[in-house]
Amino acid sequence: MNGNMTGQSRKPWLRTFWRRATMAGMITLLTSGCALLRDYSRLEEEPVAPAPSADWIARGDSAYEREEFAQAVVWYREAARHGQQEAVAWFNAANAMVRLDRNGEAAEAYRRSVRAAPGFLKAHQNLAALYHLDGKPADAARHYEIAARLDGTDANARYRLGELADQLGDGAEALRWYDQALAVDASHEAAASGKARIHLAAGDTAAALAWMERYNADALRASRPAGWALMLQADLAIASGQREEGLRLYREAATLTADDARPWLRMARVLRDAGAPLEAGIALRQGLAADSSRGELWAALGALRLEGGDPLGAREALVRAFRLGSIEGLQGLEMLADWHERRHEGAAARAIRGILGLRK
Repeated sequence: MNGNMTGQSRKPWLRTFWRRATMAGMITLLTSGCALLRDYSRLEEEPVAPAPSADWIARGDSAYEREEFAQAVVWYREAARHGQQEAVAWFNAANAMVRLDRNGEAAEAYRRSVRAAPGFLKAHQNLAALYHLDGKPADAARHYEIAARLDGTDANARYRLGELADQLGDGAEALRWYDQALAVDASHEAAASGKARIHLAAGDTAAALAWMERYNADALRASRPAGWALMLQADLAIASGQREEGLRLYREAATLTADDARPWLRMARVLRDAGAPLEAGIALRQGLAADSSRGELWAALGALRLEGGDPLGAREALVRAFRLGSIEGLQGLEMLADWHERRHEGAAARAIRGILGLRK
């Protein structure tokens, strides 16, 4: 630490004549004596200013930005050794170790970081996450709880505590933490779906459905409706025997998630299972009208056509799916080839395998 020197003595302004004369004589004697006694056989050393300390943190940051993570670890450790922002140095070193898949060493570095700064929120969060990944729920929970205490707005820590409780089979504790996460962030998707899952695990589909109805109603009032939540409510409505309500919700979800084929696929499956294949095909066609590049919809349409006794229509749809890169299209064509073989229609089977680039 640098400090300012204070309290220097001041010479009195009033001196007697003889005092002045005495002091002048002493100064003359001392200066002349210094000149006479100096040893000129030895060179006088020039004063050397102390070398500035290296900024190890900055060096580590530079290496990290270049994705030289191993070198970054070296510099950050050096910073900690020199006492340069020790908590930050260990935290940054841990982050670099995670990028190197050295999670055990990273956890130790995070522990050093929180020892140096017990209130370091991000270090607690990351350490909790590593413990969670490493299958140490008690250690993970301890640091998630610290994070939750340090930051009243940390919805993720609260959600993770609910998730851990859920994994340990404590549904009541899981619900308590999920509710806390939602109190911080009303749109927290994982906490909302977690609550529904807890009710389902307890065999209470009605409670899960009631929860999702309330969640979606609140989201709609807040002008933040979510397609995934509507789909989940639709699934629960279908499971509760409310088919028309489920289909309505799937359609709403489809309008919100233009790039998601799942609402159309689920709608088609429900209609097919209800013995309405024509309506199922119409639903798939509606999805394809919105986006004809959805390979999974073409594959579902191909499967539906094959079930309806239209192998040529099935082949056309499955080829479209395959050429769009859909794994379902590939699987559908393989099944269609096997179907033709079982019917002793070798030419048709070979033609399909030719499309796939196969020979059998």
